[in-house]
Amino acid sequence: MRSAIFMAMISLAAAFAFPAWAGLRPPPQDAHAPHDRQAQSAVPWHALDHDTQQMLAPLKQRWDRLPAHAQHHLMEKAKRWERLPAYRQKRIRRNIQRWQQMTPAERRRVRTNERIYEQLSPAQRAQLHQAYERFKQMPPEQQKSLRRQWHRLSPEQRKHWIKNGAKGDLPHAHSGGR
Repeated sequence: MRSAIFMAMISLAAAFAFPAWAGLRPPPQDAHAPHDRQAQSAVPWHALDHDTQQMLAPLKQRWDRLPAHAQHHLMEKAKRWERLPAYRQKRIRRNIQRWQQMTPAERRRVRTNERIYEQLSPAQRAQLHQAYERFKQMPPEQQKSLRRQWHRLSPEQRKHWIKNGAKGDLPHAHSGGR
């Protein structure tokens, strides 16, 4: 059962910790978007207030080339950011830094885990969350051991274990695994 907890921690972290929280995704594609997008006009960089410019500074060089709907989406994110409590902003900044330090392969793994997580049923997600909470309560040495077991599993074994609700011990790794 303890090995199940590690998987929960990894999947949960992957699903929640990176692009979605950081606001690094493009605006959602929904049924109402085409109409709304046509009604939006581009906002030149110089028209943004000082605080918004500060927050969106990394995008300054590209801002005027962004589609209007993307500009509006980013401005909404900036306004939402201002209203977040300091502890949430701090957590998001940490997650962004971790994301930026990842290799392309690590980012692909995170995105894959996120897609797997999104396909889980609410009950499976709840089980995964519970397993993650148990993992957090483990002593560090036990967590390390579980991580080593996890890394020895093939991607198929990991996916299968998650899809089955992250229950029970982790499966045994195939011989010759990582």
